[in-house]
Amino acid sequence: MFSDTPLPAGLARRLAEAADGFRDGLYHYFIASSTYPYFLLIPQGSSSDDNAKNAALAELEKARLDFPNRNYEVYGPFLTEFDIPLLDYDTIEIRLLSTAQYQNPVVVRSFTVTSDTDAIFFTMSAYDKFAHPHYSRMHSPQTMMSIRSNTQQSMGSKIFAIHKSGTYLYAADGTPIYTDA
Repeated sequence: MFSDTPLPAGLARRLAEAADGFRDGLYHYFIASSTYPYFLLIPQGSSSDDNAKNAALAELEKARLDFPNRNYEVYGPFLTEFDIPLLDYDTIEIRLLSTAQYQNPVVVRSFTVTSDTDAIFFTMSAYDKFAHPHYSRMHSPQTMMSIRSNTQQSMGSKIFAIHKSGTYLYAADGTPIYTDA
């Protein structure tokens, strides 16, 4: 955004993957370190180009204070194509049943997810096949180890991983699985 210097291909891939994850028709800016391993921070929220830019600039200052050796810069704007939802819903209730008694299944656990949820992972196998490759295109190996460990811990507590619109991964109780750092 602030430079005419060509982007390294690895950084361009991370930024493209992050932007593609939103598919909401809005403007997005990202904060990333300009050198490998291209640590990526995703500012929360966006609506208009100016709002997204101001949010990214505010978060850039914080990132530079928190991590002065990472050479963070703001990249964008990225205008993502709106992805038409296949289902129109406000919430989905998921009920996990015990079928030991086939005539009268028992609800073991239930939870509700909102319409910004676009994937739910019930096993580490599913996470490894689908979510991990997506996140590994955006984050450093160190961050990926943390994300996978936190996901595994969440699933061990019987709280499933939920991918929400954009590039955010949460436990079913709404707790973020990881934070950008």
